[in-house]
Amino acid sequence: MLVSELIQRLCDNPGELADELCSIRNMLCLKRDSLERRIVNINKVMRICVDVRSRLDRNNEEIGNLHDELIGPSGTHNGEDTELDLSNLYILSGTRLKDEDLDTKGY
Repeated sequence: MLVSELIQRLCDNPGELADELCSIRNMLCLKRDSLERRIVNINKVMRICVDVRSRLDRNNEEIGNLHDELIGPSGTHNGEDTELDLSNLYILSGTRLKDEDLDTKGY
């Protein structure tokens, strides 16, 4: 709405103008509320994303450190070729997975 049109409508029919401006304001407030909710939700997802990325970085670092400690940089341990026993790697909640579970899940 142009300023000249606004002034003309203010002089001609201020009540109608006030109703229209109120309607426009209400519509903009609804849009703002919707946008604020979307921003809050995006912030939540961003926080989760950062947490997951940090956790993955820590896990990768710990796995690398564990690998370096178990297998030296040359692929041997104390000068001997070693084969690691990873049977305890898949312990979940104190329950050991059965061999057939490992075969069917592709571990």
